[in-house]
Amino acid sequence: MPEISFAEAMRRAKADSLKEVKRNALPSDQETKEIPVSSKRKARVTSVPKATNDSTNEFVSDATIRQLADEHYKSIFAGKEFINVVISSISEQDQALFEEVKINLKKKGIKLKIAKEFKKSSTDLCITAKSTAPNVPDDYTLSQYRTLKVMRCAIAGIPIVTSDWLRSCRDQNMLVTPSGRMCIRTIPIKNGNEHLLSGDNYKNVRGHTAWLGVAKYAARIQKTHRFSNLFLSDALALLCGKWQNKSKKRDVLTLLGEAGATIIPSVSGMMEKMRDEDRPIILICDDSTADKECGITDALDRKAKNGLSADGAKHHISVVPTTWLFDCVSCGTMLKVDDYQPSSPRATALWRLSCEK
Repeated sequence: MPEISFAEAMRRAKADSLKEVKRNALPSDQETKEIPVSSKRKARVTSVPKATNDSTNEFVSDATIRQLADEHYKSIFAGKEFINVVISSISEQDQALFEEVKINLKKKGIKLKIAKEFKKSSTDLCITAKSTAPNVPDDYTLSQYRTLKVMRCAIAGIPIVTSDWLRSCRDQNMLVTPSGRMCIRTIPIKNGNEHLLSGDNYKNVRGHTAWLGVAKYAARIQKTHRFSNLFLSDALALLCGKWQNKSKKRDVLTLLGEAGATIIPSVSGMMEKMRDEDRPIILICDDSTADKECGITDALDRKAKNGLSADGAKHHISVVPTTWLFDCVSCGTMLKVDDYQPSSPRATALWRLSCEK
């Protein structure tokens, strides 16, 4: 079967890329479904991050990341009189505040319109709740929840703001360009992986952090003057399992596509790719706990084990649960798999081998 490739389409930004992404995206009535972090529990933050240089040397400093992000947001809002907004998990009070701001701005010839679904080609702004977790410094603003809308807006470099933006627009009686502490800079990670939001040494031992993950997406676009957030652009991805939760499957397909992965629709197709190509391979498992339901066939299991066991194997194979993908989005990079054990024994055995590579 032919592969479903998003990377090239998104790189070139042709009109048909929107159709390609939409094919694996959520239908309009599913778009507002939220992806909670451990049932929307508050993200735990161990301590305040220290402002140090980025360990990847991608940016000079944290201040540079924030500055570039704000410059990108300014370019989005420049001359705007019509703002398409997506809203994700805000309070009734903030919804009322939005309506107040909407009425006030309309008198000035500026229209705010709520869109039910995120569209990369037209969405200008996302409004979400700010985290109430302690020890989060203002310059690293953390969102309360990690939702599908928030993650998609982050990857696209769309400004994500808190209700502080609404209050600023109301108080100044004008459309305020998102900047500074009103902007979400960081989105949560899975509970249990607090090292990604640890502030003890700011950069954790694996060299990646979720701090400023949102800002980095926007900063990259501003720095390179092109869409450059396809952190999975070299990877082949296969969804393994029965995926009883169909909406979660659509969410995963959507995020994989928008992060640039090439999605292989079948085990046989992945077997062919493993034979003919040397690109990184990601086997994303559902929540199945039994081998017979995990989607990793005997043939794929043997092929993957051979690839992981061989010295100098040409494939980098990762076997992970969905939380790995969501944390990758939070951090804006492809994370190591060590902290992401799948549920089924067969998948876990492959995961252990991949951790040893």
